[in-house]
Amino acid sequence: MRRQLVWVSVTVLVCVVAFTAVAGLAAIPHRINYQGRLTDSTTGEPLPGAHTMKFRIYDVANRP
Repeated sequence: MRRQLVWVSVTVLVCVVAFTAVAGLAAIPHRINYQGRLTDSTTGEPLPGAHTMKFRIYDVANRP
């Protein structure tokens, strides 16, 4: 009887840890990684040097 109780306790503990880990992996990320190339619009050549860029995400459609 005691051995069965230990087995059930270990099984429940493993399930709780597994579900907690899955819930942590399913969280919404706070950062989005994006890679690309910045090129000249007329020649298509890469632009040299460092450039500052700002991206914005809106929750409504942007209308002119």
